[in-house]
Amino acid sequence: MKYKLQWTVMVLAVGWAGSAVAGNVVFLPATGNWNIPANWSGGIVPDASQSPIVYNGSIVTVNSNVGTCGSAFIGQGTPATRKGTGQFRPGAVLTVANLFLGRDWGNYGQFNQSGGTLTVNGSVSVGDSAGGSTGASGELNLTGGSLQMAGGGSSVQVGNQGVGRMLVAGSALLSTPSLLVGNTADSSGSQLYQWGGTIYAGSFTVGSAGASNCGFTISSGATVWGGTLLVNGTLTAQGSQFWLQGTNSAGLGFQLADTGTLRLELDARGLTPIQITGSQISIAPGSKLVVDGTRYLRWGGGPGTFKLVRHGGYAGQAQFAATKVTLSGFGELTAALAYTSNSLDLVLSAPTN
Repeated sequence: MKYKLQWTVMVLAVGWAGSAVAGNVVFLPATGNWNIPANWSGGIVPDASQSPIVYNGSIVTVNSNVGTCGSAFIGQGTPATRKGTGQFRPGAVLTVANLFLGRDWGNYGQFNQSGGTLTVNGSVSVGDSAGGSTGASGELNLTGGSLQMAGGGSSVQVGNQGVGRMLVAGSALLSTPSLLVGNTADSSGSQLYQWGGTIYAGSFTVGSAGASNCGFTISSGATVWGGTLLVNGTLTAQGSQFWLQGTNSAGLGFQLADTGTLRLELDARGLTPIQITGSQISIAPGSKLVVDGTRYLRWGGGPGTFKLVRHGGYAGQAQFAATKVTLSGFGELTAALAYTSNSLDLVLSAPTN
């Protein structure tokens, strides 16, 4: 059944060379540039009426303004043990309806953006099995340039019934109304890492009900969200070189669900607090807090008080359950939590003797 479906797609994609083809068009060579007409089965560079497909084993490079196309599929076809790859370089400009990385049937799609401007009117789906079958996976490495989600209902889905991995680093900019890591129960293992760059999101969800091992880890760069940051998986914030801020002036800005874990790792200078000063934090009874001081102590850290979360009040319970809190790596220092009306603090005290 798999091969029949893929053969049908290929037949629809080939068309007549040298003329515009409505529907799907296939990138033909093993490697080459997007803007060369002969590299496409339709004989022209894909336009708004055409959906380009890059099969597993092929690498397409975009390094100029190539206009507008339909939905782009990176990573399809056989063999599924290989991957389809898109390279988006400085100078590249492209607007697509949707971007799918790894689409169904165990396919694997990878997209590396180091510059340029990519505009998506619909959704970016990294590891997408929503079209049929299971096992799709994808990888999006955003290290430069900008990825702009243009539509009001647009979203970036890192894992959508498949497994997705995304990296934001360097000078990259991601702007999206909705950001979801592990969008469905079939997206276990999906991860978003931030080692620089800037993320602007409306709503931000880490993990979904039924999915496991989904997470967002930030060690540098800035993430700003305007609605609610909902954590069903694991949010890991490392050190003092990042910025996490919710800009909502009221309501719920940060929600830790029963399956959610907030993991905070201090560095030599401590920790940058999560900022939601205009909105509330919600701590579910089953949610977990892990604070690790291993690196802080390794660099000779001493007693002190550190803001972990600055907030505008509590929605529901005002504390983590004592059995759900782990404070580790502080050696002889006594570590304790302090809850105030607008902050969650870590207090490190010297030994009493």
